[in-house]
Amino acid sequence: MGRIYDLFVSKYNYTDFHELNLDWLIAAIKQMEYEIENFVSINAVKYADPIEWDITRQYEKNTIVIDAITGTAYISSKPVPMGVALSNSDYWNVVFDLGRFITLAAQNFADSYEPVTTTTATVPTQEGKWLVWNSILYQALNDIHVGDMYVEDGNIKHRTVEYFFNQLKDEEVRIELELGDLIASEVSNRIAEDARIELELRDLITSKINIEAQTRSDEDTRIELELRDLITSKINIEATARSDEDIIINARIDQIIEDLPNFDNFITPEEYGAVGDGLTDDTAAINTALSAASDSGKVFLFTGKYLVDGHYTGDFHTTGLQIPSNIIIRFASGASVKQKTADTETCSVFTLLGVENVDIGYGEIIGDYQTHIHGTSSTHEWCHGITVYGCKNINIHNMTLRECYGDGIYVGQYPYYGGTRPDNNHNANITLDHIRIDHAGRNGISFTECDGWSVDNVYATNISRTLPKSAIDFELEGDYSPYLSSGTASNVDTKSCDYSIKVTRIENEIHISNITGNRIYCESNVARTRISQCIAPMTFSESEVHVYDSTCSSMVVFGAKAVWLDNVRVTWAQNAQAQIRAHGCIFTNPIGYTQSCDFEKCLFLWDGAASYMASLRSGNSAHHYIFSDCTFDYGSYGGSHNAISDSSDAGCKLIVVNCNTNGTSDNISNNMINSAKTAVINGNCYKHYNAVGGTPVSGCVNFNY
Repeated sequence: MGRIYDLFVSKYNYTDFHELNLDWLIAAIKQMEYEIENFVSINAVKYADPIEWDITRQYEKNTIVIDAITGTAYISSKPVPMGVALSNSDYWNVVFDLGRFITLAAQNFADSYEPVTTTTATVPTQEGKWLVWNSILYQALNDIHVGDMYVEDGNIKHRTVEYFFNQLKDEEVRIELELGDLIASEVSNRIAEDARIELELRDLITSKINIEAQTRSDEDTRIELELRDLITSKINIEATARSDEDIIINARIDQIIEDLPNFDNFITPEEYGAVGDGLTDDTAAINTALSAASDSGKVFLFTGKYLVDGHYTGDFHTTGLQIPSNIIIRFASGASVKQKTADTETCSVFTLLGVENVDIGYGEIIGDYQTHIHGTSSTHEWCHGITVYGCKNINIHNMTLRECYGDGIYVGQYPYYGGTRPDNNHNANITLDHIRIDHAGRNGISFTECDGWSVDNVYATNISRTLPKSAIDFELEGDYSPYLSSGTASNVDTKSCDYSIKVTRIENEIHISNITGNRIYCESNVARTRISQCIAPMTFSESEVHVYDSTCSSMVVFGAKAVWLDNVRVTWAQNAQAQIRAHGCIFTNPIGYTQSCDFEKCLFLWDGAASYMASLRSGNSAHHYIFSDCTFDYGSYGGSHNAISDSSDAGCKLIVVNCNTNGTSDNISNNMINSAKTAVINGNCYKHYNAVGGTPVSGCVNFNY
């Protein structure tokens, strides 16, 4: 049967079954073929010989026969004795029903289909359309109305499918020829027009030259110079355009070449005695090589697996690898630097101290998390992968940091001695991009002091052991005038961390966007925190927070002023002690606690369990709750509960403006509002029966304003 498709494609190569809406035909044939071939195991199927069924013969189990009259294929479910008819389902099962296929083909192919034998039309057919009548394919020679008698070669003409496809093929050939003629004619016309214009231009130039030649003998020279200037100008314009494009292309090429392992322009640790076997302490050799690479214009390339000693010795300059200024550091494929087991509370694999213009990328740094000797003196939380103190213009990108006992990357205040610290030594212009951190003992990334920073594309997992346990922590620390400017953290995905982002005691605005995973936490911040396009639970305390286009699986707010704007979905995990303003948000069971709340154009959803959608708690007469243009949706839940529940001791002002309830259940019996101290303006303050109507709730005041 699979050859039917090949037959049509080879014979009607201009036919597109998809455009003819005949995909079903191929699908049906393929399905029938599949059903026959796979009805039972191929090793068990037997085909009768001859294949046509004969009632006078006996048949074994799993024998396929064909009814020569109907074309239907059957298979025996058990041995069949002589005289058993095909209609006996105890012995025979249908494998392929040709009649059903013919009916399906007729219904899908023809515009009209007469399901029963009839001499008059029971369905209308337009002139030229296809009709199946008495199981034969016809084409209507004129419009046929219900009740008209079918007359072969009168109002209908017997056709074949081959006739139909030949018509399509002839039409496609005709269209192709017409298009070819049209294109050829257009091309010919354009060639002729170009030739005419060229001749006119030549005649015009010749005429001008002749006229000028008659009056001034040196005009030819002038014209020649003008033409040369015109050509030169065009060449210069084109050259400038190409030059600009070349600059862009060359810049891209230079960037690619910069990251290619051109070993003529690289310095490696091995040149200065490093072994790179992962067992030998290569600290001294690598530091010597780093010093040689600084200001050399060459790229420092790690090519092996290096073991370094980064434990604290009392002098930050002798901790781990000391990265100098003006250096580019790259890692060859598979190269890494690993922290040697330390027993001090402070250590660092890479230390950047008071340097500038450093670019580190495409490598792996491994801490001593698994072997670190902790002792009992402290948390040892200052053992980092990369430490940045008082540096400028630092770019760290495409790096993996794992098994760091403290932070993966720490960007913080300059080390101070005896309570003093140098002036103007803030970190400045620090960028972190495409950073992957796994198994850090405190934070994935910490920012405590920096003037100008950005973090993008961070994936952090398994941040544990000691607080804060955050993928990224923004936190001022100490009493030494630390400073952290405004900045942006975006595209952060975390797993198994206490926090995705933690912002604490920050005085400048932090922008957070596209954060997924663990909780976002903001506490005791002077400036606002902007959160957009995040999917994470959130906790706010004593901070002004603006949330846009986010989904919050749970929200906990303490003493904060939170502003939620547009497309925020919130599920409160516990009581909120906050002053809150929400616009265009979706809430599940919010609780207003202590301070005022304004809700505008918000949707409140019932979770099917609580006795309210919004609950007002422990307020006083100075506080207010305003619901404006909000909808309280009961969904399909039944039972009795209130949209807004005002506890008896609240005593606050409740104003509901243009709000309504919505629900689909037939057995809803609920109050819009349950309160004895309520002013309802332009709203619906009714018991809610069957989602419409109802009776007024006692204690409500209804008036217009």
